[in-house]
Amino acid sequence: MNVKFRMPKVRGNAKVRSTAKELLLTTIATTISIVLTFGTAAYLENKQQRADGRQTAMLVVHDIELSAKRIETYTKLEEEHYKLTQYVLEHMSNIGAIHNDTLNTVLHYIMRTMGSDFKFDDSTEKLFFSSQDVWKNINNATYIDVVQRFFYERRATYEYMNTSEVFRKPVVEEEVWQNKYFKSNGNYDFPAFISDHLTRPDVQMYLTNNYSRIRRLNTYLEQYQAKAKRCKFMMEISDEELSDFIARRMNSGLPPTDKQLEGVWRTDDGGENAQDFEFRKDHTFTLTTTARYPHILYMGKVNVVITNTGTWQMEGDSIILLFRPEIDYSIDRSNITVLPDKEKEVEQQLAELNNMYEDYQKNCSQLPEVRKSGTLFIDRSGNRLELLDTEQDSYEYLSRVEQ
Repeated sequence: MNVKFRMPKVRGNAKVRSTAKELLLTTIATTISIVLTFGTAAYLENKQQRADGRQTAMLVVHDIELSAKRIETYTKLEEEHYKLTQYVLEHMSNIGAIHNDTLNTVLHYIMRTMGSDFKFDDSTEKLFFSSQDVWKNINNATYIDVVQRFFYERRATYEYMNTSEVFRKPVVEEEVWQNKYFKSNGNYDFPAFISDHLTRPDVQMYLTNNYSRIRRLNTYLEQYQAKAKRCKFMMEISDEELSDFIARRMNSGLPPTDKQLEGVWRTDDGGENAQDFEFRKDHTFTLTTTARYPHILYMGKVNVVITNTGTWQMEGDSIILLFRPEIDYSIDRSNITVLPDKEKEVEQQLAELNNMYEDYQKNCSQLPEVRKSGTLFIDRSGNRLELLDTEQDSYEYLSRVEQ
C-alpha cells in the first residue's frame, strides 16, 4: 500500500507576516542607506585627499622651478655686473665721466648688505613639513623623499652662498654710509670712492672669484632643474597642467578687454616713485612717473616728473608695451623748504639733478624702441589691475583714476 506524506502547511497570522516583511525591508533599506552614505562620504573624502595631494605636489614643483629661476637670475646678474665692473676698471683714468647709474651698479655688486644677500621663500617648504597629512595625501614615498632632500640641499646652498669666501662681498654697507650719509652736506666724491675701493686687494679677490661663482651657480641651476623634471615625471604632471595650476593660483582676475583698459591707472604707495598709465582707445599710452627726492638740505621732497609715450596691445593675458625713445621731464621744487643758509647748496643739488636727467634724456633719444611685456589681469570691480613682470617676477597693482 502506498502511503503519501504531506508537509504540514504553516498558517500564521497574516498581520504578523506583513509586519515581519516590512521590518525586513526597512532593515535592508537602512543598511543600504548607511553603506551608501558612509561609502560615498569615504569615496569623496579620498577623492578630495588625492586632489589636495596633487595640488600640493604641483605647488612644490612650482617652488623648485622658482628656485631654479632665482638661481638663473643670480647667474645673469653676476655675469652682467662683472662685465660692467671690468668696463669701469678699464676706464679708471676717466671714471668721472662714467654715469652714476653704472657706478651705483658696480657698488652694489661689491657691497655686502646688513642682511642676507641671497634669500629664498620658504613658505612652501613650511607647508610641506607642516603635517603628516600632507604626505599621506600625496601618497608617493619616493616623491616625498626627493622633495625632502631638495629642501635640505636648498638651505645648504643658500647658507653657503651667504657665508663662503667665494660669494662674500668685500665692501660693507656701513662704509658707504660713513662716506655718504654722515657728511654734513650729504655730498661725497662718488667716482673717487668707487675708484679707491675697486683697487683694494679684497675687492680684486672677489672679482677673481667670478668664475667660481658662476660655475657653482650653474651647478645649482642644473640640479634644481633636474629635480623639477623628476618630480613632474613621478607624479605625471604635465607642463600644461602645471601652467594651468599656476595661472589659477596666481591670478584671481581675468585679462581685461581693450575697452576695460582704457583710462588712467595709478600706482602710488607714498614712497619714492608714483606712476600714472593712461591707455587710450587708439592704442597709444602715456606713462607719467613722479620720482621724489628727499635731502638733508631741505624739508619735503623735490619731484621729478618723467613722461614716456608709446603704443600698447593685449595678446591673451599679456600686455605688449612699445616705448618710444623720447622722454620729457620737469623738476618741481615747490614742495620743499630750504634750511637756513643752505640755498646755494640746494641750487647746486638741483643743477646736478637736472644735468643727470638731461643726460638721461639724450641717451634715451639714441636708443631704439623698447619692448616690454607682462601678464595683466583686472578684478571683478573693473577698478584694479594686477601687472606681473615675468622677467623680474614682480607685481604691480594699479587703481583706476576717475576722470
